[in-house]
Amino acid sequence: MGDFPTTPIPPVTITSWSFLSPMGTARQLGVSPTVGSVAWPAANLAIYIPVLVPVDFPVRRVFWGNGSSTTGTGCFGIYTPGGARIYTTGSTAKAGASVLQYVTPTLFTLPAGCYYFATVMSATTNAALGSTSVTTALGRMMGLMEEAVGSTTLPATMTPAQWSHTGYNLCGITRGA
Repeated sequence: MGDFPTTPIPPVTITSWSFLSPMGTARQLGVSPTVGSVAWPAANLAIYIPVLVPVDFPVRRVFWGNGSSTTGTGCFGIYTPGGARIYTTGSTAKAGASVLQYVTPTLFTLPAGCYYFATVMSATTNAALGSTSVTTALGRMMGLMEEAVGSTTLPATMTPAQWSHTGYNLCGITRGA
């Protein structure tokens, strides 16, 4: 028997910047993200980020990165490739400047597959922890999409439009407590 494991070792955290997301591909193409407080493109604009979940993943916490301003509310969700919402935090008051904000859902397991992580913010100025290293064209190549949702509650079914902004926010899921 060889030393190489036959069962993949599941990651502890899957983020919008991990190797399982478009940012991982962008880094291989030479994009070097600079992390900081960034403006949200528009109030109540949902951002959809494609992510690969390589193994069944027990979700114990979800998170997004807050910018230097904690004004307003945010929401994180997970969608199927067909646009059906699997999970949402619901509109949540932002707490803590320039830190990850965690929400603990009732434990659920996300089956291996492709998904969209979604975030929406009510405020725009310094609203998220993210990077401005992603141009509009690169964002489109990475599969980023957007939707004006009218509130900080993500819709039951996403109806995304072509990406038309710059920047890229940090969000994700973790199986750690």
